[in-house]
Amino acid sequence: MGKSKRNQRGLADKVRQTKGGQDRKTNPFEIRINKQKHSVLGRKAKHDKGTPGISRSKAINKRKETLLKEYLQRNKSSKLIDKRIGENDANMTPEEKMMKRFAFEKQRHHEKSSYYSLNDEEEELTHYGQSLAEIEKFEMPFDESDDEESGLLDAEYVAQEHFGGFLTRKKEDGAKDEKPKSKKELLEEKIAQSKKDRYERQTEKEATGELRQKLDEDWKEISELFTTGSKRNKNEDKATKKSQIDDYDIAVRELKFEMKAKATDRLKTPEELAKEERERLEELEADRQRRMKGISEEEEREMQRVKSQHRSADDLGDDFSLPSGEKFEVSYHEGKLLLPDGVESLHDLSKGSKKPHGDKESNLSDEDDGEEEDNSGDESEDDDNEEEMESDEEEDAEDSGADLESEDGGSDDDDGMDVDKMEQSTVNTEKQSRRRKKQNKDVDDEDTQKMVEEAKKELPYTFGVPCNYDELLSLVGGYSADDQMTILDRVRKCNHSSLAEGNKEKLETLFSLLVEYYGDLANERPLKIDLIDKLVRHLYELCQQSPMKSAEVLQSVIHDKYGEFDSICEKTTKVKYPGLDILLYFKLVSLLFPTSDFRHSVVTPTMLFMSQILTHCQPTNHRDVAVGLFVCSLFLQYIHLSKKFVPEVVNYLQGVLYLGTRKEDSVCHFLPPFKPYGKQTQLLALEKEESLREREISPLSISQVFSSINTEELNTDQFHISVIATCLHLLQQLSELYLELPSYREIFCSIKLALTQLHTAVYPKSIQEKIDKLHQQLSSKDGSPRSFLQKEKKKPPSMKFFEPKIEEDYDMDSKRKNKSKRMNEMQKLTYKHRREMKGAVREIRKDSQFIARQKLQEQLDRDAERRQKVNELHQMLASQEGDCKRIGRKKVKF
Repeated sequence: MGKSKRNQRGLADKVRQTKGGQDRKTNPFEIRINKQKHSVLGRKAKHDKGTPGISRSKAINKRKETLLKEYLQRNKSSKLIDKRIGENDANMTPEEKMMKRFAFEKQRHHEKSSYYSLNDEEEELTHYGQSLAEIEKFEMPFDESDDEESGLLDAEYVAQEHFGGFLTRKKEDGAKDEKPKSKKELLEEKIAQSKKDRYERQTEKEATGELRQKLDEDWKEISELFTTGSKRNKNEDKATKKSQIDDYDIAVRELKFEMKAKATDRLKTPEELAKEERERLEELEADRQRRMKGISEEEEREMQRVKSQHRSADDLGDDFSLPSGEKFEVSYHEGKLLLPDGVESLHDLSKGSKKPHGDKESNLSDEDDGEEEDNSGDESEDDDNEEEMESDEEEDAEDSGADLESEDGGSDDDDGMDVDKMEQSTVNTEKQSRRRKKQNKDVDDEDTQKMVEEAKKELPYTFGVPCNYDELLSLVGGYSADDQMTILDRVRKCNHSSLAEGNKEKLETLFSLLVEYYGDLANERPLKIDLIDKLVRHLYELCQQSPMKSAEVLQSVIHDKYGEFDSICEKTTKVKYPGLDILLYFKLVSLLFPTSDFRHSVVTPTMLFMSQILTHCQPTNHRDVAVGLFVCSLFLQYIHLSKKFVPEVVNYLQGVLYLGTRKEDSVCHFLPPFKPYGKQTQLLALEKEESLREREISPLSISQVFSSINTEELNTDQFHISVIATCLHLLQQLSELYLELPSYREIFCSIKLALTQLHTAVYPKSIQEKIDKLHQQLSSKDGSPRSFLQKEKKKPPSMKFFEPKIEEDYDMDSKRKNKSKRMNEMQKLTYKHRREMKGAVREIRKDSQFIARQKLQEQLDRDAERRQKVNELHQMLASQEGDCKRIGRKKVKF
């Protein structure tokens, strides 16, 4: 039967489609060539060509098959999933689908029916994972060579005696008529045989060792015959080498035998060092407290030993009895404990109750000791006691003499006299021991009193952080400068920030209190400049521990001082120069914080405050001039790195030079706070000009300036010369600092004019040399041409070279070798994670764009459908309107 035309047409279409898919060529316009910036030889380019159009269409089709279906079924609660085998696989033929389905059905049927089937093959039995069929023997294999050493029986013996057929075993030859041996006899024979074999092996081993030792000795004798000549030659060579040893060989040997560095302990962390320091101070404080109580080291160790000892009831002997003493009846009156006479506390009462028990003589001796201790304070009583002691000694001597006489004539003594003499001698020995104890006790009391006094003079080793300013004054008040620094040092060590949680805040509070104490020390008279200098070290170290809090404290101090100064400036035009406390605060800021920053929260307001002082404060006496020069020197410390231009300093130094010039021919121009007239213009005028040329210049000291009670004490020619010398020194530093400024000549032109108006002949030679040197330096740029204003030059960009960049000692795996294995693995994982993250973000972005296009397409379809329905309604209404009008026209015709 032939094929129908319909089937032939379908087969031809399939063949044509398959051939078209195989012969299809890519469109050259769809290929995109990725150009490389630099071509590298030997490097394979993975993405030199690409087909973005084809890739985009494949991605869209894939999203239509997956993402679009999920999007369309997002609001559907029921789904029909086709789980037939091979139904969704386009590569499987219908025959393959049927075969797989049939095999799956047979497998399901077989699994259900095989549970109770008994006709299957026999299963393999196992024991502890091993097949029983593979196990052939269950006994341990024997090795005849190791039977004797291991202590086991040999295989032959086991085979014959244990499983040898018992009575049916064969008899040995020559023993047919003998009776069979018993089990005991067989074992004894076996033991004897084993001992014999062991002895033979031992003797053979010893013989072999002796033979080996003999061979070694013979070989040594023979080897000496071969090596005598070579040894002799070697000794001669060594002797010649020793004679040829030079200094280099000696140095090499010294370095060879030089002691090598030994391994040391690791460096301790700051936290560990702080903890050890606090423990050391606590131990020293405990030792000081012990010495203040009058307890020696031996007594302390004895007390510790007694406390550590423990005696149970079983350790007590039969003669043990509790100490009997006077019982004390406890009674109270108005809430207070009533004590007997002569007792101040329960501690004293407990001491008095701990007396040893004995006979009457020991009690009497204790009472005598107590009386002597009570009367040791009075000198007259001491003399009486000494007389008594002397009389006692005489009595002892007489008693001893009487004893000797009685011994000479002892033939007539009776027993009663012997007893009296023995009692008398016992009393004498007790008195002597009591006197020795008293003398030793007096010496011990003196040493103890001396130890207590020395301990009280020492400073405590542990301190707490003061919470307010009054506590700080009570802590350091009344001590010398060194003791105050020691106290502050111990306060910081005992309360280090790493030892407890709240210590950092306590130290910040201590910093604020020390800043206030620093200002108060500056206002005290006489000025304690040494204490102020030593206090700066603690302030600096505390500032380094908490810089933010320290900046806030000093910023608030500067703000308060400037507020007071600004209020005075608003009220009056004659503003006084600030006190020494504000000047020392300026100095402290330069020590604690960096002054080279472009802007700083503490340094910048301080510099503005100092410039306001130089601008508004008018110098009315010699102290004001010295204060102004001190502020100018502080400015130089602030700007020596940043080289900021401060016109107030230049103006003030010019005014100081004006105060030392002659006013008859001066033509200088001044700015506030200086004035060209008045009494203040003659502050630095010299009175005795002829006697000043040979004088030595002493430097200015701000502490000496403020220590003078009256400002007229500073009105001396020596002070005037020192001020002029200081001014010239500051101008020299300023000229070197501003040498690179383009307006250098304009800045110092007025300074140069003031220098020419100074009467230099009356000043010492050193000042004259300084003036000439400064004038030459200021005139050095007078003839230099000015540079034109030009645009800032930029570095031209370098051209791109195609030459390879050559690196010496380049290593391909340098990045990996420099790091550990764990770091390399972490770097790989980080790179993979970053790459996957970028790919995931890119795919999510494309999915969202696809969903957005799908939503837009759905909205456009809904709009088109609505527009079509509206048009249909319009058409229907139009047709109805036309029919209505046509019917109306027909009625009119009728």
